[in-house]
Amino acid sequence: MGRRVTVAGLCDAAEERFFRRARGNEGYAATTRGEMAGQGFFVCDPDLEGERLTALGVETVERVLRREGERELFTRFQQQPAQRRHPTLAQMHRFTGTRSGRKVRLAAAMAQALEPDDVPRPQVPTLPRTARRFLTGSPAVGRRRKSGKQRRADRRREGLVTQHADVQAV
Repeated sequence: MGRRVTVAGLCDAAEERFFRRARGNEGYAATTRGEMAGQGFFVCDPDLEGERLTALGVETVERVLRREGERELFTRFQQQPAQRRHPTLAQMHRFTGTRSGRKVRLAAAMAQALEPDDVPRPQVPTLPRTARRFLTGSPAVGRRRKSGKQRRADRRREGLVTQHADVQAV
């Protein structure tokens, strides 16, 4: 027989209706965010990046940008006419997605800058259900990709995968 799998997830507010429909198609209908949360699915408003930026605040994100060598580029980005009218957090949100790989790299750096009490609201309930890797982004950015066997061994060593009957899907 199959294993008992606990599934949890996050979705952006713009994709909420698709998650509800997919969950409903599997027999887990949810009409409210509270019902979705009861099933282990949480909505990030407007999205995970926005939740993370809000949790960190402008000063902390600026420190992350400086540490990642992106502060000067961000300052130039802010000076563009189309960006001047937006609040700083909105500019930061837009800036993270303007170059290939930047969003993933900065997500990992920002997740490391989060204090435990500052973890974005939708992520808190999923922490016991999901692996730490979900928070920190892909560990393979900028590195040669490991084989599946190596990745599984690393996750076991880091305690991210259990060998028990209650397997947590990530």
